[in-house]
This record gives sequence, C-alpha cells and structure tokens, in this order.
Amino acid sequence: MPSSQSMKSAVIGAVLAGGLVMAPGATEATAATAAAPCAGGSFWKSAGTGDLGDDQSWYRHCTNDGSRVSVAARLRGGTFPIIAKKCVGPGEEWYVGVRRDILTAPYYTGQLC
Repeated sequence: MPSSQSMKSAVIGAVLAGGLVMAPGATEATAATAAAPCAGGSFWKSAGTGDLGDDQSWYRHCTNDGSRVSVAARLRGGTFPIIAKKCVGPGEEWYVGVRRDILTAPYYTGQLC
C-alpha cells in the first residue's frame, strides 16, 4: 500500500482546471528547485499538516505577452456558493483558499482584464 506522502504527491500532481504544476512523485522541494519554465494554471500547495483539507488552492498566470487574465473559483458560502474573481497579471499567483472551502478550483474565464 502506498504511503500517505506518495499518495499526497500524486494528488498534488493531478491536473486541475488549468494546468499541471508538479508531476506525480515529485515533492514540493524538488519542484521548487527544478529549473523549469513557469507552469501556469490551477495548483495546490501543501500546508504541511498531513490533512489534505488544509492544502491551499492557488492560480498562477504565466505568459510572455504581458496579458492579464480574469480567473474565477467557486467557494463555499453560507447558503449559496460564492464566485470569487480576480484579474491576474504575468507571473502573479492568486491564493484562493484552503481545499475544504473550494468547490471549483480556480480557472481562466476566457477574458482579459
């Protein structure tokens, strides 16, 4: 049976709404030190607690054309979901929230801002 760390690495490497940031089996330390081009899209960062519900949802916009894009995510609200939107610039990262509060991972809306 795989360890919880290897399972967590595989989950972190899953393709989410907009892209793949870490390959399955990679750790955050190896991903941070690897010389690779910017990987954009939706991704998770480990909170280091061992509870996947504590992991953080992020969106990174990578471009060399200087564009700013509109990004949205559905979050848990009281009675109704909340749609959070943000204009994200080149190389910018947007922290959306912890996994337990995310209904839909952040995604590019198809609009520039």
